[in-house]
Amino acid sequence: MSIRKALSVFALSAVAFLAQTTSGWAAPVTLTFDTSSLTASLPSVYSLDFQLTSADGSSANSATLTDFDFGLGSVLATSFYGPNGGVSGSVDAPPLVLSATAFFNSFTQDFIPGAFLKFTLDLTNSGPAGLTPDQFSFAILLDGFEVPTGDALGINKLLRVDLTGASAGPDVLQYAVTAAAAVPEPASLLLLGSGLITLAARRRTRRAGAE
Repeated sequence: MSIRKALSVFALSAVAFLAQTTSGWAAPVTLTFDTSSLTASLPSVYSLDFQLTSADGSSANSATLTDFDFGLGSVLATSFYGPNGGVSGSVDAPPLVLSATAFFNSFTQDFIPGAFLKFTLDLTNSGPAGLTPDQFSFAILLDGFEVPTGDALGINKLLRVDLTGASAGPDVLQYAVTAAAAVPEPASLLLLGSGLITLAARRRTRRAGAE
């Protein structure tokens, strides 16, 4: 059984909207994300951020990612944040596998966006030993910060999957980006800096006059 409501293309645009579904998962699924709007803020550094958290730090769950396609974009070197915990492979040398051998397992890869981002995801679904399930999540980072989404928890994920062990499949929450991340242009930064310097000079002049 595939996701009951198939994961659709996420439109990365400045138009605010939210798309959230809860569904089941059993077989590998191919996800496609529209990343065309991210090209407007190049050469900012974007990163793929994959995380697999484990409630007990040692479970049988894993996430396997293959068949990456950047839609005429390209993958760069592994991010400064690098791999953490149970990780093997990489985006440019798949399969990328995250295993729940530690409490926090993650892989971050810098990339240049193209028209879309596509990859195939396969998840195990072993239930938790306690009350808290393992969770797989995916986000896109801009200069180290999550691109804003409609994530109900406010943590800006594009995808969150709770691995509950339920026979119907894990709980899947998907979100759309709510706004395009704005990156100041160099000229704007220069004007801002000049304005702050001028303001500081005026304050010093006023203080000197008062004395």
